[in-house]
Amino acid sequence: MSINATKTVILEQGYAYQPSILLEGEPLKEVDKFCYLGSTVSNNLSIDGEIDIRIGKAATTFGRLLPNESEGNEVTTYNFPFITRAQWKARQSKKTLPLPSPVPYVVIHHSYMPPACHTSVECYQAMKSMQNFHMDDRNWWDIGYHFAVGSDGVAYEGRGWGILGAHALHFNNVSIGICLIGDWTNTVPPAQQLKTAQALIAAGVDKGYIKSDYKLVGHRQVRETECPGDALFYEIQSWKNYSPFPASVDDLPQVIQLGR
Repeated sequence: MSINATKTVILEQGYAYQPSILLEGEPLKEVDKFCYLGSTVSNNLSIDGEIDIRIGKAATTFGRLLPNESEGNEVTTYNFPFITRAQWKARQSKKTLPLPSPVPYVVIHHSYMPPACHTSVECYQAMKSMQNFHMDDRNWWDIGYHFAVGSDGVAYEGRGWGILGAHALHFNNVSIGICLIGDWTNTVPPAQQLKTAQALIAAGVDKGYIKSDYKLVGHRQVRETECPGDALFYEIQSWKNYSPFPASVDDLPQVIQLGR
């Protein structure tokens, strides 16, 4: 990696072709198999911070071009930044079971711990931390969530589409679980994090994994928990298809989709 006052080498991209990608209105340029993002902000830049920001943006952009391992060799594209399991170096699942699709519910979570992540380095580590905790401490087959979203505005693949999750007891077989990484008890997640979470749900509908008339609920509505935090829970009540029912775990016997 080399640094100078006018160009920053950010990522050896290893593709045989030059992709045509705009990042914040500026084209990515391939030079000697490295990608450049134009001029740096000043001659007195903070090198570590600048590199971190640029690598994060480039990695998430190229993430849209890479195969989604949960769907074999099919290349999945999204209109938001998306990172696959392979890219954040997820451990192999101990076991998987199919999730009947499309599901009628989307359950929103927060991680509480790990805290909010704002760069690719932090978010990769958050994903690994959650997976390790779920697999090693709780002895689950994999990370519990289908997807997580960082404060960097990037969606990270957890179990992925079409795989049974372990995020909401009694509700796993009828829902997709999405975790917004961070503790959202007192503050609302950044706008880009909220936007990507909603775009991810829309993508699930478009791809046939989520019903078009799905119901959106917070984790506390189906489990005795404070998740997804007060601030985030109030926020999602303004989202499309939010459902006040079930209001709590006491209502679960009345949920028709659970077959009770």
